[in-house]
Amino acid sequence: MKRLFSALVVLLAIALPVAAQTADDIATEVELRGYFIDGEAGISIDEMEELVDRYPGIGFVALDDTPGGGADLLADRVLEAITSRDTVVVLTAEEAGAASAVHDDERLDAAFDAAFASTGDTYLRDFEQVASALAGAPVTTLPGATTAPPTPASDSGGISLLWLIAIGALGYFAYRMWRNAQDDERAVGRRFGEAKGEIGTQMAAVANHILELADRPDLPANSEATAHFRRASEMYSSAEVRLAEATSTASFEALADDLDDARWELAAAEALLDGRPVPDRPEDEHPEPCFFDPTHGAGVEEAELSTAAGTRTVKVCRADAERLRRGEHPEPRTVSVGGRDVPAASAPRTHGGRGMDALDIFSILVGGMGDAAGYRWGGTRRRMGGFPGIPGGFGGGRSRGSASARRGSMGSRSIGRARRGR
Repeated sequence: MKRLFSALVVLLAIALPVAAQTADDIATEVELRGYFIDGEAGISIDEMEELVDRYPGIGFVALDDTPGGGADLLADRVLEAITSRDTVVVLTAEEAGAASAVHDDERLDAAFDAAFASTGDTYLRDFEQVASALAGAPVTTLPGATTAPPTPASDSGGISLLWLIAIGALGYFAYRMWRNAQDDERAVGRRFGEAKGEIGTQMAAVANHILELADRPDLPANSEATAHFRRASEMYSSAEVRLAEATSTASFEALADDLDDARWELAAAEALLDGRPVPDRPEDEHPEPCFFDPTHGAGVEEAELSTAAGTRTVKVCRADAERLRRGEHPEPRTVSVGGRDVPAASAPRTHGGRGMDALDIFSILVGGMGDAAGYRWGGTRRRMGGFPGIPGGFGGGRSRGSASARRGSMGSRSIGRARRGR
């Protein structure tokens, strides 16, 4: 019977899915369950469920490896992507971080200092002590005393107890599988609706551009422009039918590619009619839409994009290029992805975006002219250390209270805190 019980425990442990450690995936788990556990963290679901029940305002993230950018940055991104928690605590094997809409930096630091007063604690113990400190309860430290080993169950009652535990564990495991399936089904449905709606919006913009060119009296007399126009019209007609028949988000990636091709064909036709050179088209990939807003049309001018991850070349439409040269800040289109508004360029291809990373803060410059226009996505971000040359910002995301005032009083800080004694 003891072997049966041990086997059931192992089954429960290995059957739990280990999510990919990206900020979006972690945020989805925290939103739905209140926690995310890496496979190597060594915390059981029962322990985390009990912890979440005691501290419903806190989301807990346990990772074996420290993510790129540090624990604080991950906590900040997860908090911005969720609505069910006002504080996120991240622990890794070497580092601890937190972000909160209700606690300032001083309160968070004090909670970590109290929790790490003892050494050799487990993830669960550190979570418990940080949450207890933030809730206002006294934090206890471990003096290092060991507990006595449990007394073995007697033969007369042991078998019955093990049977009850085994049945309960199986029942709980079945319930968790059912609940996870329900949550996943709702999340998939929401993503599908978001992606279909955004692709439909971008298709409508292409349709309007087609109608505008169709009304130009000089189009029939220009055979080359007419050929581009017809190809764009055919692509749109095919995409319209496939959008109506789509049953999964995977089909939206191909539609996004076709829309990029149609935008370029329309830009080529318009350039020929206006007496301008036809915009360059990449040989081995699809053309890019406007970096700021795909509904503006094809990207026809190169711009230099600078982010924390490096510098790269992107394409912008003619109108946005002119705005940048005048020192103006074109407003990026926002796309809803998993309930969170993100710049269109960083949205996935299923949502008609470019799938670009590291766009929380960026600057952009066209043609080497003027000063780089700086952008900060999601308002003031805590513990990011600043981004040289980025003035001001634009709105989006959720309000972070007085985070900017707290940052000003705290001064420059390093990202993350060492998780001592591990």
